[in-house]
Amino acid sequence: MYMHKIFSAALAIYLTSLNLIAYAQSNQNHINNSGISVEITNPWVRATVANQKNSGGFLSIKSNQDLALVKIQADIAQKTELHTMKMENNSMYMYAVDKLNIPKNTTIKLTGDYHIMLFGLSTKLIPQNKVRIKLFFQDSNKKIITVNKDFIVKPLSYIEE
Repeated sequence: MYMHKIFSAALAIYLTSLNLIAYAQSNQNHINNSGISVEITNPWVRATVANQKNSGGFLSIKSNQDLALVKIQADIAQKTELHTMKMENNSMYMYAVDKLNIPKNTTIKLTGDYHIMLFGLSTKLIPQNKVRIKLFFQDSNKKIITVNKDFIVKPLSYIEE
């Protein structure tokens, strides 16, 4: 009986460590076989209230090569777009953009003017949950680099500092 408890505890610790390793590997910064590194920091999406079908996503991006963010996908959204905001005639407007250039060794923050929009959400976004978002980058040779990243859901009141 005692050995069974020890074995069960050891198995639980082992399985937990495998899950943590798998999560870390699936969520690490991307380096492809061409040596292109894409660093994603502070990825988050805003929580939603009941029946709210849209939300915004925010992050910072840095690469060791000139890239362009050209596409975004999220399984929980019917449509995902890269947006910018502009003031026109004393009113704020949002526009979808086709791409966002990421200059080599420069951190680009998508925390306001530029951001991700998630439309037609299939689920409510609850604080501390995670949302997997797939980011597609294009290099100067038109090669696509795909990065999967978990975005943490932040409360409606959250303001990035």
